Amino acid sequence: ISVTGVQTCALPIWMRNVIAPIKSWNKIVMSENGLNQIAIINDGGNNNGMWISNNYGVSWYQNSNIANSSWNSIAISADGKTAIAATGKNIYISNDYGNTWNVHYTNVIYSFYSLAISANGQFISFVGYEPGGKVSIIFNSGNYGMNYSSTIISNLRSEEHTSELQSH
Repeated sequence: ISVTGVQTCALPIWMRNVIAPIKSWNKIVMSENGLNQIAIINDGGNNNGMWISNNYGVSWYQNSNIANSSWNSIAISADGKTAIAATGKNIYISNDYGNTWNVHYTNVIYSFYSLAISANGQFISFVGYEPGGKVSIIFNSGNYGMNYSSTIISNLRSEEHTSELQSH
């Protein structure tokens, strides 16, 4: 396409993937090259779950091991091999492109809604909220989730906890 002598590229055409089911998608993440993708559903009912694609989103399959979990958030490493996901009081981790998941961390006080992972999976962070939203806590790991430190955020004030938290 040429506009007054300036070369531009054509915009991609977006099409609905007819293979992916029509659901209340909550979030989708992908590896750096787009090959591996994971989408989570949390519709508040029985249609929760996780769907995985390992072919650039061309086709999807539901992870039947955890099909009815209410997922709040998900993050994936650059190569897609390591992923971390949150469901209410639990943090799950996968080291095989989202195929199998293990409970990585559980907390009975805080609900988890936001998380992040570094490109190589070494650094993991997630945020927990206390019921009522008056206190939040940020968990950080610099060793692939083997140990966590935490910082409590309360009334715009933060306190560093020195205790190390162990993952499962």
